[in-house]
Amino acid sequence: MTFFETARRAVSQQMMASHAEIEAWKVDHERAMLVFDFQELVTSVTHQFDTIDGLNRQLTDDIINRKQPYLEAFDEGVKDLCREWLTLARDMRDSVLAWCKSQGHEVDGERELLDRIAQAENSEANDFDLYAKQRIASIQLPIDKIQEMQIPLALWPD
Repeated sequence: MTFFETARRAVSQQMMASHAEIEAWKVDHERAMLVFDFQELVTSVTHQFDTIDGLNRQLTDDIINRKQPYLEAFDEGVKDLCREWLTLARDMRDSVLAWCKSQGHEVDGERELLDRIAQAENSEANDFDLYAKQRIASIQLPIDKIQEMQIPLALWPD
């Protein structure tokens, strides 16, 4: 084998190795971009939860403060949003987030998403009326507090 053939073969092998590295990089880059895109989706979906939660809280507060009447259709509409959001978030957690974790990728916003899912599942267990129940409980006086404030009949003025 001549010097030229040996040199050409060495350069050719180096180029083949470079091609393999480029292909591996492309796969890694595509995965990284998928994770990056997913992180943006996580941020968006987390913001959607906050928007729905804010809408629900505002509606509940307005009804309690008598700023607007209770409308079952609107209440059901908000609950439908809650159900749709929870279905979407669970799917993201169980599919894409699970894949990212299995590939060793950290996902920015993961903790926030999982916290929102836990909040939504807690509310789901209360037919998405958890905030309303908490608000009502916060303004109701326990019977022992009411009894403390009552004046015994014997002490009433004539």
